[in-house]
Amino acid sequence: MFFTPPPPEPPKAPIVTVWVHGTKPDLPPFLAKMTKNITLLLSDDTKGLCKIVQSETYHYPSLRAQALTTVDPIHFNAEHFYTFGWSGNLNLLARQKAAYDLFYALKDLTLTYQEQYGYTPEIILISHSHGGNVILHLAEIDDPAGFKLSISKAILLACPVQKHTTHLVSSPVFNRIYSLHSHTDMIQIADMQGLRRKEKIKRPLFSNRHFDAHPKIAQASIRWKKCPLWNEDDLAINKLALQGLIKALNTLNYIKKSRGLFHVEFGLLPFVRQLPAIIEQLDNLFDTGSNCSSHKNEDIIIEL
Repeated sequence: MFFTPPPPEPPKAPIVTVWVHGTKPDLPPFLAKMTKNITLLLSDDTKGLCKIVQSETYHYPSLRAQALTTVDPIHFNAEHFYTFGWSGNLNLLARQKAAYDLFYALKDLTLTYQEQYGYTPEIILISHSHGGNVILHLAEIDDPAGFKLSISKAILLACPVQKHTTHLVSSPVFNRIYSLHSHTDMIQIADMQGLRRKEKIKRPLFSNRHFDAHPKIAQASIRWKKCPLWNEDDLAINKLALQGLIKALNTLNYIKKSRGLFHVEFGLLPFVRQLPAIIEQLDNLFDTGSNCSSHKNEDIIIEL
């Protein structure tokens, strides 16, 4: 009697991660000149989907991906990690246009993975600032060909909560949404959504920090327990702008060692290295059936 081994399992589609950057600051000329270097360093000027392994090693978006893939190579595999670049303009139409481009880029990517692996890939989207609203606008797009986009997790970092998108969290496009924020971050709520051209003043005038409670949302307030930790590689980057930013943040740490994150810190490496552990903690809350649909005044508090 001969033993016939079972046929090998077909390859499974890997997890695809896409990082969506936020708004590029539209500052007065003198401030724009002062912050030009740090803006160029932290922003991604490549439009559309870009595979991270094709980026320069010391390109900061590439460093973020390297940090995530080093800490958690299973969920954040470098071969399947992308960035999505858009105009970064601070207006609703720009974000809707970016969402349209992102939708069809993800559609093409999904079809490619289906052909290659025979499975629909699990898609994780990570965003900073208004990149989160770009992601939420995906729910408004109706593909004439009938393609249905599915996002396993949308990780929104310091996303301004706006009336144009807050209701979209209930869309079946999103399986889970993790909204991470800080009550120290005033830039998150600074966009005056209630004041538009040719419109009367509407409430709320400014962006909000919290979404309404929903079963698929976990909202967490992020704080440094002591202060952000920088690695030698962070300090060795030959960029005067970044070194100046690090010095400024370290100075603030002397003033207050236990504090919430500032807006820019959600995109910097000390926080990014902690992100896989934060996601795992929120995953466990969902998987154990715990009630993690946090209310406005009941954030999940996470200290790093």
